[in-house]
Amino acid sequence: MKPGRTDVKNILEEKRISHPTSVPGYEPVLRVTIYGEPRKIGDGFDQRFYFEPTEGKNWDIELFGSGNKTYISYDEVVNDRRLQSLLTTELAQGQRLLRHPSVGIPQRRIVDPESGLYEDHAFIRDAPDDEKLLREILLRYVLFHHEIGSDESPGGHFMTLMHPENVVFGYILPFSDIPSILQNNGTFSRAIPTLYHEIPAFLQERTALEALRESGSPFDVLSDVVTIQPDEREALKSTNQDVLDDLIQELITDFISPADPTTVPRDTIVLTIADWLEQQVGRENAIELLDVPRQAVMHPDKWVCHMLHDLKNGVDVEEIATNGSYWDTRPGGATYDEAKEDTEQRRENLIDDPGRRAFYSTHETVTIKRDRMVRTWYSHQPDSDYSLSHIRYRILLQELFSTCRKPLDVDGFDEDVYVNLLGDTAMPGQIIKNSSDRNSFFEATYLGGEYTTPFYEAAYQTYARENRIQPGFLYYRAMNGQTSSEKIGGYYRYERDNAVSWKAWKASRDDAMSQLQFDELENLFGWIHGETDDDFVRK
Repeated sequence: MKPGRTDVKNILEEKRISHPTSVPGYEPVLRVTIYGEPRKIGDGFDQRFYFEPTEGKNWDIELFGSGNKTYISYDEVVNDRRLQSLLTTELAQGQRLLRHPSVGIPQRRIVDPESGLYEDHAFIRDAPDDEKLLREILLRYVLFHHEIGSDESPGGHFMTLMHPENVVFGYILPFSDIPSILQNNGTFSRAIPTLYHEIPAFLQERTALEALRESGSPFDVLSDVVTIQPDEREALKSTNQDVLDDLIQELITDFISPADPTTVPRDTIVLTIADWLEQQVGRENAIELLDVPRQAVMHPDKWVCHMLHDLKNGVDVEEIATNGSYWDTRPGGATYDEAKEDTEQRRENLIDDPGRRAFYSTHETVTIKRDRMVRTWYSHQPDSDYSLSHIRYRILLQELFSTCRKPLDVDGFDEDVYVNLLGDTAMPGQIIKNSSDRNSFFEATYLGGEYTTPFYEAAYQTYARENRIQPGFLYYRAMNGQTSSEKIGGYYRYERDNAVSWKAWKASRDDAMSQLQFDELENLFGWIHGETDDDFVRK
């Protein structure tokens, strides 16, 4: 295929194009291959890259469909020059910044762990050459279960954050509010959980490695999950079971379940909670308790805190789901059975309605290679009415939430400031003053103080800020029996400042509009919904 050419592919004929989860129902609607170089800008258990495209029209676009009809109009893509510039990363910085591997909650983007590029990972970098291939395959196997998952591995991030049949609603409901907020029709008043989904993912890693160890054919198990090329398969034939067992144990000791969670470059509080749950009730019971936020709409991080409190206070495991302390402090009341029935109805409505299904399930999967980036947009059971507006909206979100990485001009502040748009578990929604002092900026970001102006903040975050402690204190107190269910309920009450919130959202929105080269909000939303885009001139 020549660069810049747009081809039509029939998904019924292209069996190689499968969703990373292998969950039935996901079909590609659009794929863009951009040639260039990924530049590494971070380290740790996950890595960050900035993709630099080569100059010129060095890209391919493919459309997919069923039968002889594509889901997206060929003419609509060809005639939208702005969209082509965004798809091919010629325009807008948020299209080039990638954390590998990852599943982005607000960006609705998967950076596929199958991408490779792991030679600098700590588990691989200093290993003997004859072990590096097996180490990388093991790492990709673990990261698949952590980041992606499947019907058999439901703790993976994609399954928790995006898949309609398995999603925790606390992660997707906020995104239905954003279009109205951008038009100043409301204030964003939902917290984004950033702790809960990591706990089942960490436990899923352990379950996957345990299954691999106990398997009579571990290399078959690996090849069922990880794409192994013929030459790699040949190289693995010389590997014996003892070597594999040793490497699994090293991976567990150094990353998955270390004796001291503070010694590894991973989330200490998540490792601590995962270890504590296994010690208290065993992994199987822990996973069942963590499944409750899938069954009933709730704030899943708040559920974790109540669950830890109940276990420490001797509440029977079988009672916590339906009669635990969470239900005494749930905003708006409702019993487990009532919340479960409501959630089942929401899920049915989401899955059965083509428009809602497309809105919530459309996402991007990115594969990074040495010389290219492949961006594929998938949707769950797309139909003939599927709209390109879903992809345009995802691109807007990617730009909107990339603004947190740079200082912005916010009304009422004398100097440029940083904005954390979404209140999450670690940080409130807040405006953060810039500082050249690294320690001061760290304190401003996580502990508040004189550097921040919060506009959507939980009581436990206020307490942490005023007492100069990390906001995760509440989970440790719950595990140690140092709090009560009433206090937990009180800590999860949120205060908001609508005026400051709007200033923060407006500044981020205006910057995203600038990245997308829009001057008027009306034109931005007109473009998302497919109105003509004749005013765009590629700069």
